[in-house]
Amino acid sequence: MVEAVRKNLVKPPNIVKKLSKSPQKLKRLNEYFINTEKIQDMGIAIKPLIFETIAKSHVVSLASGLMVNDSVIVSSMKQEGVKLLATNDKAFEKVGEIQMCTPGDIKL
Repeated sequence: MVEAVRKNLVKPPNIVKKLSKSPQKLKRLNEYFINTEKIQDMGIAIKPLIFETIAKSHVVSLASGLMVNDSVIVSSMKQEGVKLLATNDKAFEKVGEIQMCTPGDIKL
């Protein structure tokens, strides 16, 4: 979405809605793919999502009030023993079992 705004393809608000109505504009977005290719170069391992994780995410959702996608993230973190999540999404503040860091936490 940031790329779409930066390239002046759409203007806020409702960026996702505007892009979903303009497939030709979506085709001009490529930074996601370019950055995704760099993940392995950074030494980050990608783990598969298994059914057990999805099933356990329901318990997380009920306990924390997180949306489904967010509860799958927390469930995956628990499965892999990950305690720290880098996010700007304040919804994760409700989850006591993990720690959050936000872009504002980074000191340059």
